[in-house]
Amino acid sequence: MSRIVVVALFVTFACAACGSYDTGSGEDNPSEHACLDVIDAFARTAQRCGGDYATEHDRLVQRDAKGDCKNVRSIRDENALRSTCIPFVKSQSCHDFAAGVLDPTCAEQLQRSL
Repeated sequence: MSRIVVVALFVTFACAACGSYDTGSGEDNPSEHACLDVIDAFARTAQRCGGDYATEHDRLVQRDAKGDCKNVRSIRDENALRSTCIPFVKSQSCHDFAAGVLDPTCAEQLQRSL
């Protein structure tokens, strides 16, 4: 294998680790983790319904966390988020997902500092 191919493969794998999926702060921040979990749930549902996971993930981080889940300082009701909202999103039909149908427990959950 040529040196150029080896370098290209290394860069590809190294950059996979520096994508937008890890917005971690290095600290144990429960609000940041909840943000990542809810964004992942929405992005995975979008993917299941024919969308692109990475595109949807990045769009949601920009829209709901102002570019980084570190900006989320609190969760309005984490119990409802984890026990009702996330399971609802993961199991809803693609038709309802595309129509923007949400369980009320999903509303205004991510409280940002910005």
